[in-house]
Amino acid sequence: MTKREIAELARKAIKGNSKAFEDLCREKQRSILFTALTILGNPEDAEDAAQEAILIMHKSIRHLRDANAVNVWIERIVRNESYKIYNARARKADEADVEDESILLEEDDREFLPEAYAVDAALSEKLYEQIRSLAPAKRDAIVMYYYEGLSYKEIAEVTGTSMKSVSSNLTKARMALKKKLLPETPDPGVMLGVGIPATSTVLGKSLALQSRVGLPDAKMAAFELRWVASVHKLPYLGHGLSILGKLVIGVAAAAASVGVIALAAASFGDKDVLGGREIVFTGIDCECGHINPQSAAITGGLPGDDAPTWQIRSEPDGAVIFTGSDAEISSELRHLSETVSDGKFTLRGTLHDKKNTRILLERAFIIGNYSGDASN
Repeated sequence: MTKREIAELARKAIKGNSKAFEDLCREKQRSILFTALTILGNPEDAEDAAQEAILIMHKSIRHLRDANAVNVWIERIVRNESYKIYNARARKADEADVEDESILLEEDDREFLPEAYAVDAALSEKLYEQIRSLAPAKRDAIVMYYYEGLSYKEIAEVTGTSMKSVSSNLTKARMALKKKLLPETPDPGVMLGVGIPATSTVLGKSLALQSRVGLPDAKMAAFELRWVASVHKLPYLGHGLSILGKLVIGVAAAAASVGVIALAAASFGDKDVLGGREIVFTGIDCECGHINPQSAAITGGLPGDDAPTWQIRSEPDGAVIFTGSDAEISSELRHLSETVSDGKFTLRGTLHDKKNTRILLERAFIIGNYSGDASN
């Protein structure tokens, strides 16, 4: 998939298309897991880091301002989660020269790796282990540049350093690999009967091969089942969702007559304070685009929570058509269900906990028969 296609998936996911988000994760899951594995080495730790990265992506993609920067955004999240585990192991990273920008070394692209490292699994693994043995900043630069295809500028954004530092790390990493591998590098003419291609080409192909060998399809399928199951337990937090796009995450629950529909927003400042609270609809019709809730209540409340103040807002004009306070809201919803032939609405519940922290929760719903496009 091209960068443009990935950006388009991100653009739809930001707008609230949960399927686009999952498609984005499927497209990136191998590189996410491979990045974590390269940093951590241990497959179990790598899966934990990759899983957590996807959950953080799920929670925060609505804050991504530029869909074209999605690769940098994902890489930063994966690295952050991987290094949390890495640092917890109390490994001491040798990064003394990471910020040494006194000189800018030109990237050494002289050829020293035969193509065998890109096509032979055993040699590819040997090269990968040498890459993993590099100091973290050099190792990460190699993977981001040659495997992920990020530019110097993008790597600098991910790592919070300068392009000069990225160039220095790449050059020193290549020099280190050359020193480690040259004594045991097979003669290319003997192995393949051809000359040595550009080292950059071999590095990229070799890392791609290692990601396929080290993460076979069966392992990727198991990992996908794991993160999909976790994501499906959560409300989708994209913004700008179409009503039917919001509806997708609540269909299974709605079939059981209790639907958790659409956007969940519970925050105080930048700190989530949901604490398991959510708005649930009951007595709803969920066939063919009908969502006619008969009542709604905030569940998961804690001792000391005040009764919520409710607000029903008409979309997309934003007109407030009801405000009131009660443990649950039923009469207005029943009235709407009986009187509105086709309408889109947002229900907001506002309450305060025992510490007087304000908590906001929102759910979108449909009254009547709505045939909108859920894919946008």
